[in-house]
Amino acid sequence: MKLLFIENEISVPEELKSILKKEECNFEVLSLGKASSKFNNNEFDCIVFFTKSSTLNVLESISQLNTENRTDGIMVVSDIKETDFIVKCFDLGADDFCEYSTPAVVLNAKINAVVRRKKYNAKSKLYFANLVIDFYLKQVCVWDKKINLTKKEYDILLYLIANKESSVTKESIAEYVWGDYLKNIDSYDFLFAHIKNLKSKLKTAKGELVIKNIYGIGYQIEEL
Repeated sequence: MKLLFIENEISVPEELKSILKKEECNFEVLSLGKASSKFNNNEFDCIVFFTKSSTLNVLESISQLNTENRTDGIMVVSDIKETDFIVKCFDLGADDFCEYSTPAVVLNAKINAVVRRKKYNAKSKLYFANLVIDFYLKQVCVWDKKINLTKKEYDILLYLIANKESSVTKESIAEYVWGDYLKNIDSYDFLFAHIKNLKSKLKTAKGELVIKNIYGIGYQIEEL
C-alpha cells in the first residue's frame, strides 16, 4: 500500500507511523505547501490530509484530486468540528473524515477501508479468478487453500490486480512497493526475483490466472 500524508499545522501521529512501519507500508509525509507537486506526478492508494485549520488550500487540493478522475482514496483527519467544513470535504470528493483524536489503530483501519473501496470495490475480501484475498488477514487463498506469500509478493499481486485492465512497468511496481528512492536504480533483479517467486507459487497452487511479461513495457495480470 502506498500512502501520502499531508500535514497542515498538525502532524501525523507517531503511533500511526509505527503501525505502518510494522506492516511494511510505503508512506511519505509532506507539508501542504510541498504536496501539490507530489500528487500531481504520482498516484497513491490513499492521500490523507491532517489539518488543524479549514484553509482554502486543503479544500482546493481535495477538489483538484477529485476532478482528475484519479483512483486515490481521499481522507481528512482534523480537530475541526465545523459542520460546513466537514460537509465541503465530502462534497468536494473526500471518502472519509475522522477526528484527530481517533486512535491510531482505528485511523489505520479506516485508511485500509477507503483503499479497499476505491481500488478494489471490496469490503473485507476480494475475488479474482479463483483467488480469495482476505484484506483483514492479508492472506491469499485458492478457494480454501492458503498460498504462503511474502509481504512484497502480496503487495505486487494486489498492485497488478488493481491495474488489471492495463500493463504496468517494472518502475511503477518497484516505486509502489518499495518507494520513490528506487526510481533511479540500475538493476531490477530484486523485483524480477519476487515476481518469479510469485508466479511459481500461484502456479503450484493452481491459480487460474497468469502474470504476463509484456515485452518492452512490463507486466499484466489476466484471468484464465
